[in-house]
Amino acid sequence: MTNAYAMRNLLELHEYNTMITREAFNTHFTKTRESIRFTFNGWDGKSYDGESRIGRVYRTNLPGYEEVRLIKVGKHLCYIDEDRMITEKATGEQHPEAEWLVEVERAKGCGAGTEQRKELMREKHDLPSRFWEPQPDEEDLERMAREYTGSELDDEPLPFE
Repeated sequence: MTNAYAMRNLLELHEYNTMITREAFNTHFTKTRESIRFTFNGWDGKSYDGESRIGRVYRTNLPGYEEVRLIKVGKHLCYIDEDRMITEKATGEQHPEAEWLVEVERAKGCGAGTEQRKELMREKHDLPSRFWEPQPDEEDLERMAREYTGSELDDEPLPFE
């Protein structure tokens, strides 16, 4: 089998040589209808006993790597190591292991969805918190001025001891 990790040498890497741009991902990788049951074999922090997942297969147009099966989980692009089969302890089935290849940069400006999210964030900060108290309007200020004029609350503040 081809050393799929060497595919990184054909990609323009960013962020300490760990990430490719969204444009590079869209140019070089294509999602297929094929699906695969695979395991991370513990490096995801969950599948220490070979627990498997199902994912959609991606293929690449990079020369020499056309037959490599890849999967994308979140922002992680992983290749399927066909030579390394892991036994799932619960079922006894064997599944290929997924190995990390690169991370894919998040899409920038995904149209209206992004603008809507920004607007919601602005509104979120304009909403009252649970400690919010209503601000007095003009009528309240006039009423308070009438009620407290000449009272002891109108005096100088008491010194702090």
